[in-house]
Amino acid sequence: MKKAATTVEAFRDAVAAIEDELDLAGHVAREAPAGEADAWLRLARVSVGDARPATPRGRGERVSVDVATVWNALPFGSAEAPLAALRARVAALPGVESVGDASADAQLGAVWGFAVTLRRSQ
Repeated sequence: MKKAATTVEAFRDAVAAIEDELDLAGHVAREAPAGEADAWLRLARVSVGDARPATPRGRGERVSVDVATVWNALPFGSAEAPLAALRARVAALPGVESVGDASADAQLGAVWGFAVTLRRSQ
C-alpha cells in the first residue's frame, strides 16, 4: 500500500488553508487592540521553514520542517494545550508522517512552534 507524499510547497498551501478554515483573521481581529489587527495578523500567520533532511525510516525520502507562529490562542491552542488544534489539523494532512510537541522559543518565549516530518516520495 502506497503512503501519501507531499511537497513543501503543497504543505505550505495546506497550512495556509487551515488558517482560513479556522478563521485566524477573525480571532485576531477580536483579540487585537483597536487599530492593530493588521499588524497582529502578520505576526500570527503560520510560517513553514525550509526543508532539512529527516531521519531515514524505510523507503521514501523524508524532510523535516518547522512550523511556527506567535499566536497560541484560539483557534490554534491555549496555555494548557499549546497549538493543539493546529497540530491536530496539520497531522491529518496528506504526506505528514509525524508532528512534534509544541514549545515556545527559549529566548523570548513569544514564538511557538513544532517540527513536522513530511514524506516527499514513496
